[in-house]
Amino acid sequence: TMHAGEVFSIKVVSFDAKKKNTSGRELIYAAARLESMENPKKEIRHSAHYPKRSATTNVRYVRNIRIYENGSPVQKIVKVHPSLILEFNSKRLLL
Repeated sequence: TMHAGEVFSIKVVSFDAKKKNTSGRELIYAAARLESMENPKKEIRHSAHYPKRSATTNVRYVRNIRIYENGSPVQKIVKVHPSLILEFNSKRLLL
């Protein structure tokens, strides 16, 4: 699975709310890995001004994936919205 830290292949639809002419293209990443959503160097503080988010808010949250080429990671990180994923490990997702 994506959250297990394994390398996977993924096909997504591009979307950019600001640039309408670049949206709708199918992007295929043959090898990618989910980047950690938590920054270990950043201290997380919860207070009345910054309440802790519930787990249900992460269902539609954007995921950051690192692209791999020839088995080694590239410095490129891509943001992927879960609802725009078409295929995961060559398996078509039902939308």
